[in-house]
Amino acid sequence: MKKKLENFIFYYKYHMIALIFVIIIAVVLWQDKSGDELDFVIVDDTSCMNLTVAESMMKDFEKEQKMKSGSSAFRYKSMYLSQEQFKDISFGMAKINDYEACFTNGTIDMVITTADRIENTAEQENMKESETENVDKDSGTDRKQDEDNEEETKATISYEAAPLEQVLSEEEMSRYEKYLYYIDDRAVGIIFNKCKKAQEYFGDNYPTGYHYILQVAAGSAEDEQVKKFLRYLIGG
Repeated sequence: MKKKLENFIFYYKYHMIALIFVIIIAVVLWQDKSGDELDFVIVDDTSCMNLTVAESMMKDFEKEQKMKSGSSAFRYKSMYLSQEQFKDISFGMAKINDYEACFTNGTIDMVITTADRIENTAEQENMKESETENVDKDSGTDRKQDEDNEEETKATISYEAAPLEQVLSEEEMSRYEKYLYYIDDRAVGIIFNKCKKAQEYFGDNYPTGYHYILQVAAGSAEDEQVKKFLRYLIGG
C-alpha cells in the first residue's frame, strides 16, 4: 500500500501541484469577492479627507443601523482610478475601472465633493450651452479661443448625481432645509460639514475651507440606505 502511494505521488505529483494551485486561486478569488460585497459606499471625490475618521463614522453608522460589520465603506476616488494615473496609491481595492459608471449602476451610493467643484462644473455646463447657441456665429479663430477657454475651466466633477427631490419627500426636504445646498434653485446636495455627525467626527478638520457637499449617486436615488445615512448624519 505504501509502495502504491509512493508511485501515485511520483507519477501524479505535477497534477497534484496544479490542483492545489487551482484550489488556492479559487479560495483567494472567493474571499476577494466576498470581502467587497458592500451594502453602502461613500466616495470622497477629492481623495483628501481623513480616512481614519471617516471609517470610524461608518462603523458607528453600521452599529446604529444594526448592519453587518464591514458592509459599508468610505473610499477615495483615487481607489477607482488606473494605476498609471496614481502610481503612489495602494490598489488593493481598485477593482473598478469605469469610475463614472459606478454612479449609475449602484456601486457607489453617495459622494462627497466641495462647493467650488460643483460650482465650476455648473459654470462650464452653462458655458457649453451658450457656445452651442452661438456656434454658427463663431469664426475659426473664435472657436479656437473657446476651446482654450473650455480647457482652462475644465469640469472637476465627472459623475452623475441625483437631485434631492428624487431622494427625499417634501416633508424631508422642508425638515432638512438648512442643510441643503442649491445650484440655480435646485437642491443638489447636503452641506456635509454642517451635519451633526460630521461635526462630531470631523470637527473643523477639512483639507480646504470650502463647504463639503454630500451628493446622492444617480443609481442610488431610491436606496433606503441613502435615506438612513442622511437621517443618521443630520440627526433627524
